[in-house]
Amino acid sequence: MKVIEQLRDIRAYLDSKEEESFMQQEVYDIVLSHINSKIEPFYYEKFKKGRGDLRQLIRKAGPKVVMEAVDTSAEQYLEYKNGLPTKDSVEKFFIKIGGIAYNKSRGIELIGGIE
Repeated sequence: MKVIEQLRDIRAYLDSKEEESFMQQEVYDIVLSHINSKIEPFYYEKFKKGRGDLRQLIRKAGPKVVMEAVDTSAEQYLEYKNGLPTKDSVEKFFIKIGGIAYNKSRGIELIGGIE
């Protein structure tokens, strides 16, 4: 293989990795937006910093399962006072997403928010 062909192959590989990274970042941003849409007007910086945890969860369970887990957690754990989610329920909502996603990815559906 000629050097120019090798260089072309390397550039194509790097371009594909960059595109994959960009798309993966977009997936994380969509999931984070979905989470934050459930807890508005709250937006905790730690949720943004929790992206590392979300990356692993999304890789393991898949983005669709994680977004379904967000919806389930919101339905089961968010409580409202004066039309706004309470701080404690937002914390609980966020903590429960991982377990719900894990159970959903294994085909387990829990009903009624069992503690």
